[in-house]
Amino acid sequence: MKMICKIDKCTGCHACYAVCPVNCISMKEDRFGFLRPEIESEKCIDCKQCEAICPANNPLKKAYPVKTYAAITNDRDDYETTTSGGVATLISKECLGMNGVVYGAAFCTENKKVCHIRVSDIEGLDQIKGSKYVQSELGDTYKNVKKDLSEGVYVVFIGTPCQVAGLKSFLKKDYEGLICIDIVCHGVPSPKYLSQHLKKQKIDKIDSISFREKDGFYLKCYSNENTVYRKTAFKDLYYLGFLRGLFYQECCYSCNYASSERTGDITLGDFWGFDRTKGEFPKKTDCGLSCVLLNTEKGMQFFNSCKDKMTFIQRETTEAVVGNKQLRHPSRKHRFHEAFLKLYLKKGFTYAAKRTLLIDRIGYAILNLIQK
Repeated sequence: MKMICKIDKCTGCHACYAVCPVNCISMKEDRFGFLRPEIESEKCIDCKQCEAICPANNPLKKAYPVKTYAAITNDRDDYETTTSGGVATLISKECLGMNGVVYGAAFCTENKKVCHIRVSDIEGLDQIKGSKYVQSELGDTYKNVKKDLSEGVYVVFIGTPCQVAGLKSFLKKDYEGLICIDIVCHGVPSPKYLSQHLKKQKIDKIDSISFREKDGFYLKCYSNENTVYRKTAFKDLYYLGFLRGLFYQECCYSCNYASSERTGDITLGDFWGFDRTKGEFPKKTDCGLSCVLLNTEKGMQFFNSCKDKMTFIQRETTEAVVGNKQLRHPSRKHRFHEAFLKLYLKKGFTYAAKRTLLIDRIGYAILNLIQK
């Protein structure tokens, strides 16, 4: 099969799919459920636009943050219903107030997957609130963003750094009306892993899903606004495997974007390791604290336009980098990653995750006994 880039470098960003002039590229699940481009050779005109636009083949220039802030939204309701400081929601509302649109990841009930959606009103923002620890399906998002921009619509795009890189590569130029927000990303598991895991829980209907609560890390599923499944990260197989780096896509372990140099105009994440000896935050942060990296002049201007709606304090970028290892290097590959993949192909997700995580726990227990 014709390849656009090396398979272990492909992020599934959809840029090649979006740019193809004859629509001969489709995004298909590989044997592990990750989305990969597939080319219909008989339709291909060999224009090589897909190869030229691929961020894995032609890495984009990244930018080191100009300024770094710890921040929270002043809207108490948004602060309590988001996973850190609520700055992403604040920025999204600011965009909608300019008659703009926001693109972000949401749980789509029709196909039970996490997909990027277009939000044009305040009510729709609830769908894209919160972290989504799985590869999201972009579909025609890049094409829709370009259409909005060409019609003069202001756009905020929120995604992983590789998705932001894919969008920028596809657009080929910077648009004044586009703000790209890249999130601090650990890596993404396959949607198929999550789907098989949820199916094993025998949940008939899921309307939404969340991975974070204000008091901790929980995988939580809702049906008709009722909680139908809730387990702490360390008791849920999928979540535990995610935290341990057991089953991210291959490129995540050598990610070009896991560094202090960023692809977005603004980078958002949790401000882990906030050093209170260097200055207390002005407000009580009982519901989390956002790390805001302003990487471009455009990002700084947008941040300044909504300063009055948040509480913030400027910090050194090095403080944010020290507190968040994904701003220093990619996630470490779990020692049983390859074993998980082999078992998954033979026995499915639950067996593979249970077996490898159990052996892992036993190994660490034995090591602790030896050390004692």
